[in-house]
Amino acid sequence: MQTECKEERGEDLLHPQVYECTLTSMTLTDAQKRLTEEETEIVVDWSQALSGDFSSDIDQMIAWVSTYPNRRGMHVFLGARRHHPTGRKLQNALQALGCRVTNRSYQLV
Repeated sequence: MQTECKEERGEDLLHPQVYECTLTSMTLTDAQKRLTEEETEIVVDWSQALSGDFSSDIDQMIAWVSTYPNRRGMHVFLGARRHHPTGRKLQNALQALGCRVTNRSYQLV
């Protein structure tokens, strides 16, 4: 049974696409509070995105990560391939934002 999300807006929230209302009783404020807690970790696997030509998307990727309130709790996997200068730019930018970056593919266990 799908119910409508309670909607709240604010300048410091993540991009609206991030909130897909997976928990129907959670408001955006609740989600924001949960994301800023230290023990919350977000894992992002961009290994497939980096396998092709992504040079036009790199600024959007960096902008998306910069909207996250607790970037120290974000772990980004870039894949095991050798990265071109644009991949190195992405890695350096993510590390400058405080993210943990791993040059391996993410493995579910």
